[in-house]
Parts: sequence; C-alpha cells; structure tokens
Amino acid sequence: MSTTVADRQYELIALADLTKANIGATVGYDIGVPPQSAVLVASVSSLTAFDGTTVTLTIKDSATPPNTVGTIDLKAAAGTVTALPLIAPKIYPSGVRFDLTVAQTGTSTVGRAIVALRYITLGRSNEVMT
Repeated sequence: MSTTVADRQYELIALADLTKANIGATVGYDIGVPPQSAVLVASVSSLTAFDGTTVTLTIKDSATPPNTVGTIDLKAAAGTVTALPLIAPKIYPSGVRFDLTVAQTGTSTVGRAIVALRYITLGRSNEVMT
C-alpha cells in the first residue's frame, strides 16, 4: 500500500549579493541552512563581470574539516548563470553553514554576482493538497 503525500512546501532560497566590497577573507558571506534541510542546488548569476586579473569565488561548508563544495571564476561575462555541480543534493540533519569567499589577483573596480542556494526543510509544510 502506498502513502499519499499531501503536504506541499515552497523551496527556500538563500541569496548573497557579491560585489567588489566582498573581496577578501573577512568580508564574504556566511549562509546558514537549518537542521533537517536538503540542499538542492546552488547557482551564480553574473550581473556585472569582475575585472580583476583573477577573481574566484570559493564555497566551503562547515563540516570538520571544511569541504570545498564549489569554486567559480567571477570574471564570467555579465548575464551568465552557472550551476555549481559540486554542491550535490544532500540532507544536513544538524544544519550547515556555507562560507562564501572571494579572492583576487589584480584589483577589481567593478563586479557583481548573485549566489542562490536552494533548499527545503524536511517535515515543513506550506500547504496541504487534498
């Protein structure tokens, strides 16, 4: 006998708006995901290409030791969207934090990218379908 799934849940999206002000080890972003969450996918949308010699976004999780779960070149042309395949769908029973750090060589005078981390929380319900 099968079980009817009537609960429906909206996907949650944590956003980080990266600019040249976020370049450096202490000025990145820290995204927290609550316990019992399933991280589905992360993507980076380049709004304005960074213009440093090299500009790299690194995403690490809060595991011990931390795992690098994604690295992307932020010099991508404006208007591109890049999925981070290294962030595979995964359930975090105790929650997790993702550290977003941007490093560069040269000096960026412009640049903007949006990081979107999509997840759901198990056992959460927004609507019930009958």
